[in-house]
Amino acid sequence: LSLVRVISRNRTANTSVVNITIPARRPHLIRIHMAYPRYPLVGDPLYLSGGIPDSQTQHFPKRTNEEEDMDTDEENDKEEDGDEGVMRVPLPKDCGCSLHAYQIAVGHPVTVGQWMTFTAKPPPHLE
Repeated sequence: LSLVRVISRNRTANTSVVNITIPARRPHLIRIHMAYPRYPLVGDPLYLSGGIPDSQTQHFPKRTNEEEDMDTDEENDKEEDGDEGVMRVPLPKDCGCSLHAYQIAVGHPVTVGQWMTFTAKPPPHLE
């Protein structure tokens, strides 16, 4: 379950800025929770409208193992001549979408019942 509130709409670009609250505290679900009702995240290479994973081969930049945040399946990657990239189907590790947490509130790790709130302005490309 994700609670979504529209902050602003750009009808020309067919995009919106939204506030998403995830009571289950599993932020990785934002992508599928938005794509399933036909509101995929702009730039998400994995989920199409309706929450269907994209099975079309796409170009992805080649990343070193140090840059990876999870294991890779490199034997299925096809190197491109003279290019620092690979052709393959999108995987959950691929994130071309721009997500920004304006405000995060978490329970203090030591003081029970005390909350810590962190606020950060969006980067320029999301304003």
